[in-house]
Amino acid sequence: MISQAHDELEAEYLIRRNRLSYIRIGILAIALASSLAVVGCTVHPLLTYHHSRAQVDWWLPLWPQHFDLRPTIALGVAGAVVGSLSLMGLLFAFVPSPRPRTKLLNTMTAVAGSCGLVVSTFGVAYFNALDGKRERDTLLSWTCQWSEVVKSAPADFGRICIESKFSLDMVVLLIIFDVLTLGLAASGFSMEVKMAKARRSANEKVDELS
Repeated sequence: MISQAHDELEAEYLIRRNRLSYIRIGILAIALASSLAVVGCTVHPLLTYHHSRAQVDWWLPLWPQHFDLRPTIALGVAGAVVGSLSLMGLLFAFVPSPRPRTKLLNTMTAVAGSCGLVVSTFGVAYFNALDGKRERDTLLSWTCQWSEVVKSAPADFGRICIESKFSLDMVVLLIIFDVLTLGLAASGFSMEVKMAKARRSANEKVDELS
């Protein structure tokens, strides 16, 4: 009877562990895809800016003399860091191992979620702080302000404006994914603690009957 209860307990534990693993992989995969989108939507405007800044075909310069690229770079760095952490988590989850690595996976998930949350939050806060000062124009403020006026210009201001807004929104979404990742790690640690207590209690009952 005790053996049957123990087997049922272990079976339920395996189901819950596998369920958490699938959810973890899904969130990491979505975070990786979102991070790649952020990097792409920040690299393209930066490349366009550098390529078109020296153009002299227009009677007015496309870009102001004092320009701040730091907000866009901050979002790109945040996307790259979260993407790297997500990729490492996915690779580690799929690498086969002869022994269970539940505790190590939970630890890595917690570290990835914590680092990603800090970097993403800093990126968004830094972007908003610099873009809101208006002391210097940024890619977002300048292109969105003039996208209708110079939409036929080689710099493609309309697209850069959309990409800048999209990258900011995606980094905000990455913050949500990082919070979910931390929640999964907390659930994993809690499940391991409860299972350890259940196993200890089951072993004590077996010892009492022996």
